[in-house]
Amino acid sequence: MLNADQQALSNASVTDFLILEYQGDIGGRVAHTTFGKRADGTPYVVELGANWVQGLGTPPDGPENPIWTLAKLYNLTNTYSDYSAIETFNETGVVNFTYLLDDFDDAYASLEQAAGVLLSQNLQDRTMRAGLSLAGWKPKKSAAAQAVEWWIFDWEYAFPPARMRSTSRFALKLTMSRTKALKSSLLPTM
Repeated sequence: MLNADQQALSNASVTDFLILEYQGDIGGRVAHTTFGKRADGTPYVVELGANWVQGLGTPPDGPENPIWTLAKLYNLTNTYSDYSAIETFNETGVVNFTYLLDDFDDAYASLEQAAGVLLSQNLQDRTMRAGLSLAGWKPKKSAAAQAVEWWIFDWEYAFPPARMRSTSRFALKLTMSRTKALKSSLLPTM
């Protein structure tokens, strides 16, 4: 059975290739494990990877995400993610630092503008960390800001900002406004 990469290369008439998988299992971030036990002794299954169907489609006439089509076909249980109702916590309990989500979005917007200049003028690239810092986002001394950065950035890309370049195609493709734009497009599957 061919995976998507093998199929794409094969379709392009490329026959001399080797695909390396970073992890021991094929499938990227899709993985699960067992955890604990139910009353009858059977283990719970915990998803470790892809838990959301993102981008359900473009209503009313646009195409539907094929993963969402499969999720509905197989009656996967889902829960709406209401990103307008985020609660934030620190070691003492509930503490509202959701304003930092907007602060990060503002810094990211500045980083995108700077990345566009770097690309258009063929200038030296920088890490996302450097770009965010130049835009005023400096979470090193704030646990709340670090949590926001993980929530918006690390979780989405599976890498911290120091490991990505500011002009990478991934950085320019995604709008980092989870608190606004993703409200209606994410449904966790269980």
